Amino acid sequence: MTTTTNSVRCRATVLGTLGVIALAVAGCAPQAPVPAGRTRLVGREVWDVYYIGGERIGYGSARWQADATDPSLIAASGTLRLEVKRFGQESVSEVKMRVVETAASEVRSFHSEARLGPTPAVVDGRLEGAAMAINVTSGDRTAKSSLPWTKDCGGYFAVEEHLLAAPMKPGEHRTLRALMPIFNQVAEVELVAADFEQTKLLDGSRDLLRIDTTTKLPGAEPIKSTTWTDRNGESLKTFTPAMNQVTYRTSRERALARGDEPRFDIGAMSVVALARPIDDAHQARQLRYRVRLEDGDPARSFVSDLSQQVTPIDARTADVVVRAVRPDDPPAGQIPKQPAPVADDAAPNSFIQSDDARIKQMAQEAAGNESDPWRTAIALERYVHDKIANKNYSQTFATAAEVARSLEGDCTEHAVLLAALARAGGFPARVAIGLVYMPAERAFGFHMWTEVWIGDRWIGIDGTLGREGIGAGHLKLATSSLKDATAYSSFLTVANVLGRLRIDVPQQAEQ
Repeated sequence: MTTTTNSVRCRATVLGTLGVIALAVAGCAPQAPVPAGRTRLVGREVWDVYYIGGERIGYGSARWQADATDPSLIAASGTLRLEVKRFGQESVSEVKMRVVETAASEVRSFHSEARLGPTPAVVDGRLEGAAMAINVTSGDRTAKSSLPWTKDCGGYFAVEEHLLAAPMKPGEHRTLRALMPIFNQVAEVELVAADFEQTKLLDGSRDLLRIDTTTKLPGAEPIKSTTWTDRNGESLKTFTPAMNQVTYRTSRERALARGDEPRFDIGAMSVVALARPIDDAHQARQLRYRVRLEDGDPARSFVSDLSQQVTPIDARTADVVVRAVRPDDPPAGQIPKQPAPVADDAAPNSFIQSDDARIKQMAQEAAGNESDPWRTAIALERYVHDKIANKNYSQTFATAAEVARSLEGDCTEHAVLLAALARAGGFPARVAIGLVYMPAERAFGFHMWTEVWIGDRWIGIDGTLGREGIGAGHLKLATSSLKDATAYSSFLTVANVLGRLRIDVPQQAEQ
């Protein structure tokens, strides 16, 4: 089979972008209560504009007002909007959020709507004792979960609130905890104030305090950024090295000003070019890569498991050996015991609706009378490859049920639909996020595919390529069951390596 460039490019990068922007504007509360003067925020409204590589990509806003149902509480609401191109096609993503807190910055409830596909993902959280009860709704499905909660954990905008209430001083160090939008998890945020320095803004320069920030989400690589504030604690600029993203505080008029169509193409940025081509990477049984990550440790960014072994070379470099896995290769007696699937790998959720009637019908249609597990998995892979005839970038991240009806999309749509068909057919399945080799461009592009559990191992299959399983042309950064409230966390690894990764091929493929 010949793999076209368009068939393997992926939008996982857009989710990575949203994650970085969310981290840049989200916040956390201090471990001691914010002074009562926080009520002075009522009536405040701020606007930001986002750039990557000097190109405008969107805007954000936040405003504070007394809660309509209880004036003693403060409601902070905001919007994040991205407008970019992906390989020439325009893409718009939007997240709206709201958090209700006391004057002492104690969160009572929160709400967010992420429009990353045809149907928004709606998250509602409400404090119940020592936990935040969370409902995630997509279409007609609502999933419930619980997040441990303490008084020192703040809401979406609490860094903004905290710095205004208690501006940092040079040399000061603070550690905070926060709820992060989109990811619906509590992060630890470390703030280290350096000194005042001349800082370039949209209009001229100002003497601002540099604050270096490290945000840590459970199970994810830390996100580093830098914020510059004035002496009143107003955040006027933020820089995130991942993707070279800059946020500026601006006016409402400037944030909403519409110029020409989006010029920044995130697809082009996501390509990692090689110095020389790989001979039929997708047919190869094994291949060794040398990966180097600017300002990061690739040994912590790439998955190490049966199909991929990672060996550190130094603090910025690692060797990654990728091998094609099949039910009988390597032989069962020659592999260590693999971690078994968990319940979330087999259950339906808001993104992989394996109990959807249409998906069940498709799974039966694809498998036919086949009883062998591997041949069934291959049949499902081929079915998804052939069934999604309209391969485009029209949505950021559609769910499996949406794809089953629209039959369009790119790699994320292929991956979630294939995972849903596999689960409907009785296979534990998850998605893998990473990079795939693109022969036509002699480069790697960010990608999502599917893994199914057969016998004693996870085996990769790819509905985008439809090659009867994957060879050595996939590099894996993360895996996920895409379970509801925490589904987007796995994309943080993409944000950490995007635009900062170099890949070399020291030896050619072993056929």
